[in-house]
Amino acid sequence: MHLANEYRAGLVGPDHIRQLAAAAAEAATAIKQGWHTAWIPAGAMTPRLTSGAAPGLVETATNRLVLSTLDFDTAVSEYAQFTIAMPKSWDRGPVKFQYLWTAASGSGGVCLTLQAVSISDDDPLDVDRAPGAALTDTLLAANDLHVSAISGNLTVNGSPAVGDLTVFEVRRDVGDPADTLAVDAKLIGIRLLFNVNAGTDA
Repeated sequence: MHLANEYRAGLVGPDHIRQLAAAAAEAATAIKQGWHTAWIPAGAMTPRLTSGAAPGLVETATNRLVLSTLDFDTAVSEYAQFTIAMPKSWDRGPVKFQYLWTAASGSGGVCLTLQAVSISDDDPLDVDRAPGAALTDTLLAANDLHVSAISGNLTVNGSPAVGDLTVFEVRRDVGDPADTLAVDAKLIGIRLLFNVNAGTDA
């Protein structure tokens, strides 16, 4: 029997109808649980004061598309960081990442590692990050967009809790045997994947 018929038959009352309507409205606006993505462009990252990656700009030769980059050296490992106050709906478990990048010339691979730590209210700011997850990608053609695979699980150090500030650090691992590109790796941005286990941040 349809709900309207049940209402006319006196099987459900107006309060029940309102409750069902409110539940339907909440379900329609709630975030779906599962993996979600946050885009962090290179321009939103901060190079470290010590061994920081160099801010750069790429402008294409013909159509003049301009992209902000962070340029990671080929001789020494360089670093950049970004911070996110993660949503309450995050399950506070491992995250994953994917990076988008390019290079002006050369051939070979690039290895980037992402580390993370969550800092709670009244915690010291000078805290260590987890070992991180490394991800290698290969240059296919100079000045083309390159999209890496998605990393394995990255553990966030610091026992993440609701309300924490999470600090992420990306570095180029020039000592990794797979890092063979002999020029700067120009990072365009990072897709951060995190798992949501609640419909809202209420």
